[in-house]
Amino acid sequence: RGPVLGLVALGVLPLYLAEFIAAARAVHWIGLRPGEWFLTLGPPLLYWGLIAAGTLTIDRGLSRLVPHSRVRPFFPLAASFAITILLCVAIRFDLEARLQSDLDRGLLASLATLCIAWSLRRLLGFSFGPAVVAGAGAVAAAAFSLHNSGSTMIIRAFGFEAAATVSVHYALVIGSLALVAGTLAAQRPRVGWLVAITVCLVGVGTPAISRLQIDAAAAQRGNVGPNILLITADSMRADYASLYGGQTPTPVLEALAQSGAKFEHAISLAPWTVPSLAGLFSSKYPPSVTPGIRGRERDQQLTLYGQIPSYWLGELGQSLPGRLRDRGYDTAAFIANFAMRKQRWLIDDFDYHLVMQPLMKELRGPFAKSPFLSCLVQALVPSLYELHPFDHTRAVTELARRFIHYHKGERFFLWAHYLDPHAPYDPPAVFRSMSGPFPFYPYQNRRHDWDKKDYIRSLYAGEISYVDDSVGEILEALRELDLDDQTYVVFASDHGEELWDHNDFGHGHSVFDELVRVPLVIAGPGIPAQVVSKTVSFIDLLPTLADWADLAADPSWRGSSWAPALARGSFEPGETPVFSQATGVLPPPPEPLQAVVLGHYKLVRGMESGKLDLYDRSTDPSERTNRADAFPEITRKLNDALDRWSKSFPVSFDVFADEGETLEPDPEMIENLKMLGYLPSDSP
Repeated sequence: RGPVLGLVALGVLPLYLAEFIAAARAVHWIGLRPGEWFLTLGPPLLYWGLIAAGTLTIDRGLSRLVPHSRVRPFFPLAASFAITILLCVAIRFDLEARLQSDLDRGLLASLATLCIAWSLRRLLGFSFGPAVVAGAGAVAAAAFSLHNSGSTMIIRAFGFEAAATVSVHYALVIGSLALVAGTLAAQRPRVGWLVAITVCLVGVGTPAISRLQIDAAAAQRGNVGPNILLITADSMRADYASLYGGQTPTPVLEALAQSGAKFEHAISLAPWTVPSLAGLFSSKYPPSVTPGIRGRERDQQLTLYGQIPSYWLGELGQSLPGRLRDRGYDTAAFIANFAMRKQRWLIDDFDYHLVMQPLMKELRGPFAKSPFLSCLVQALVPSLYELHPFDHTRAVTELARRFIHYHKGERFFLWAHYLDPHAPYDPPAVFRSMSGPFPFYPYQNRRHDWDKKDYIRSLYAGEISYVDDSVGEILEALRELDLDDQTYVVFASDHGEELWDHNDFGHGHSVFDELVRVPLVIAGPGIPAQVVSKTVSFIDLLPTLADWADLAADPSWRGSSWAPALARGSFEPGETPVFSQATGVLPPPPEPLQAVVLGHYKLVRGMESGKLDLYDRSTDPSERTNRADAFPEITRKLNDALDRWSKSFPVSFDVFADEGETLEPDPEMIENLKMLGYLPSDSP
């Protein structure tokens, strides 16, 4: 039995390494926390137990059937082959398609290892004990190597496949030496064991020493600052947060506001992600879909924001991260909302960037960190598992913390964009205040669940608390490295979320405050504690970021820097018009809307009907009563302001067509918007 158990142990090691790589691929390789490393020890032991039991059973059965056969010595090899293949076939049935190639490579490597080891035993003599010890060192070394690549941002620079390939090649080198150790041990046991232990220690120690050297090199570099950290949360309305008097605890944002500037009335440029963030990073107003179009044509226009780079990039023809990179900044963007993946004019200018994959799912239950084993156990006992949305928030937090740690010696610009509290609402248990009939609220707009409104709202609130706590982890990384006094920190949201405030759900379809009034907090060197009560627009944020980095303003920018006012601790008195535009993306699509806010008045205008709605937010904060007839002069003044504003930029995509630009709809983006619920699933 001893040789059979040793043979199976060697065969399991490549399969385990393949599972480790698959697990890393499944989560964008955000790494493992210290306690999670121990959880990785269970799967190989279970594989070994299953395959060993099956191998011994088959071997015993074959031996009884043909006890004197010449091929009797190869029964254990054939049995281990059969059980390993059956195990992998069972796993493959429910495994994600993108992880199946890892399983296939692991199976081939496992079969090759079994064949080589048993052949060596028959031809030269082979001791499995030393080989297993050294082989375990090979797998551990490869796992540590991949972990280092993720932690030190090498994966972000060279890609996951390159990092995984390096790790596998390293395992092959150490694994080959493990076979040498096993062969030597058969003739000279002490020498074989000495080689095995040495190979194991050197294999595991090399990545550890490499990590220490990288850490030491990063610590020796001096960060001269200023650094810029921009954190944005998707779909986070201001009034839910305790920072703005809401019921959802946001202690981290409150503490940040106490050390810097809290903006009471920050208005997003659009009530959905792509135009809002494109406008934020360009200091340009985003165009709307063309008024009057419907159906397929309208849906297609929603994909055009990434096809007007010359508009977004302005006269200088370069994005802010590109200009910062040329100035010597290390730049990175970790973006959880895949709707931004087509904004190449922006994303490609970061040194490191990751736009996370669409609608990722993760199993929660036993062995959740082991995708192969969890598939097998789920097939046997489905009730042990629940399928949940992937935790993008943890991924963004881990990536941001590691970027800060390994770039603490250089000036950096880091943008971390959380998908939360965007649907699906699935906060961790610690941030839940209610139990309900479903574990999370999905992307697609499911009206049959709307009788559970209070529970759905509680899930949304829990997501806000989760984001707040995660922001605290990123800020703690700054404090641990003494970078907090050299770093400008901006927290904002791209838009809000309607939770039946005006009898609807989601975002993109209106310009009421629940969709366009968002949190904005800015802190950093030279910024005293202050509360900014005037209404501001995100059109001014990009010039502010550029000002901090001592970059000249692009003449085409529509906004102006807040940096001087923030340093003074006071903004100029008086109100200026602040504009926002809804492109109408919630099915069934309403007409595109425009809004202008001046003081406590907001005027909303339909781009097709011309209908005017005036709200006095000082007496009607919920924006329920149209006061256009009661205040005709104010209505006329604000309507004139909208007219002038609309003539100052390409207000809709038909303007680009009139100027001779050819804009082609993006079918892939159409599918992305369907996945996020912006478009109906049956949209052509």
